[in-house]
Amino acid sequence: MNRSSGYSTNIILMMFIHLLIDGISVSALYVIGVDMENFVLAVISYDILAFALQPLIGILVDIKKIEKQLIIVGLILAIFVSYLDIPLLIVAAFIGIANAMVHVGGFSVTYQSSNNKMGPLGLFVSTGSIGLGIGVLFPESRLIFFILSIFAVFLVMFFYKKITYEEEAIRNKKYKYSVLPIILVFIVILFRGFGGAISSPGYTTSQISRLTMYIALFIGKATGGLIADKIGITKTIIFGFVPSMIGFVFFPHIEIIYIISLALFNLTMALTLFLAIRLIKPYASFAFGLTAALLLLGYILALGFKEIVLVEPWMVGIVVLVSCVMIIITNDRVKNNNILGGNS
Repeated sequence: MNRSSGYSTNIILMMFIHLLIDGISVSALYVIGVDMENFVLAVISYDILAFALQPLIGILVDIKKIEKQLIIVGLILAIFVSYLDIPLLIVAAFIGIANAMVHVGGFSVTYQSSNNKMGPLGLFVSTGSIGLGIGVLFPESRLIFFILSIFAVFLVMFFYKKITYEEEAIRNKKYKYSVLPIILVFIVILFRGFGGAISSPGYTTSQISRLTMYIALFIGKATGGLIADKIGITKTIIFGFVPSMIGFVFFPHIEIIYIISLALFNLTMALTLFLAIRLIKPYASFAFGLTAALLLLGYILALGFKEIVLVEPWMVGIVVLVSCVMIIITNDRVKNNNILGGNS
């Protein structure tokens, strides 16, 4: 198999696995959870472990290169725990750990297969939205995710193609880091978690409308990197991300406009991930894990914010505009300065 074919096989496989791990994780919690108090605690525990552990696991992957082993062990752990007759909090803890392992391992494989493109990164993160949506809205799908996850373990064992993305000499190169763009890109990621949590539709949602939101998340995350590979990060931000505030600020009560805005808002996922990787390379998996942890932190901050402030639509617009400026500045510094990943 040539390298190009290996790239495609790995990327498609990791997209499938991301869908499965989010689907089996969430559906298991929603099927088992009957006591609301324990269910809420279980979800909180799951989220903290699934997101906060990723930077630590990312460092391990960057150093040891054990992404394949993590994916297999994580999937097996999720498969095993999802049907165990044990307390919900214990299920949540183990599934959260399994989720973090598979996310970081899957990202590492995708990144190594990305050929320095943003598209594959967005494609990888996008399918988690589909798995999450199905798991939340149709938790009885747990059995399907269970069966497919067993199948996925064998796919990883036999179809994953090891690709050496960088030569050792390049990996050992001493890079010049620039603090400002690193700070800016991670603030943007924090803002995205915050802005996504404080934005809400101004219409009554049904199960179908909630499903369309998950589909919008998928479309935005999947296409952002592909678009940016064609026209560049700055143009994607100006003509894609900025218009998202139109629906959030002026038309949150119109479903179709809000859904489109939701997709546009998530165009930045692959872009900010790509910039974060370039800025703290060769610790790509750590960068990915840190973005996940910051998204969780942004979400937590938003929950506290909503408790003390009456959220207005214009607030989301401010988040979008400030994020836009920060991304453009970061991209400019990456391209025009002799920092890691920059075009010197």
